[in-house]
Amino acid sequence: MRSGTLGAGREIRLSGPRTIAVLARGTASTVPGMLPVPEYVDAAGEFARLHRPDGPTGLVVRPEGYLGARFPLTDTAAALSAYLTALSAPV
Repeated sequence: MRSGTLGAGREIRLSGPRTIAVLARGTASTVPGMLPVPEYVDAAGEFARLHRPDGPTGLVVRPEGYLGARFPLTDTAAALSAYLTALSAPV
């Protein structure tokens, strides 16, 4: 099991692919537990500084921390399908 931190020393433990919501500084879900995935507020702006999202953005962050894919949330299904297909394509 891997672990890491997300701003303000918050620790996340990973044992495989996970989906989380990283909310921009100054925003928060108005109803706790409203999102179907764990949510973290990027209070220090570190995630935004490192990954530079442009509006509602989906990111695939690989286990070693590198960015694997970036896509608008409105295109999530197609983008993830294309990314996973590319990963399994013969070289």
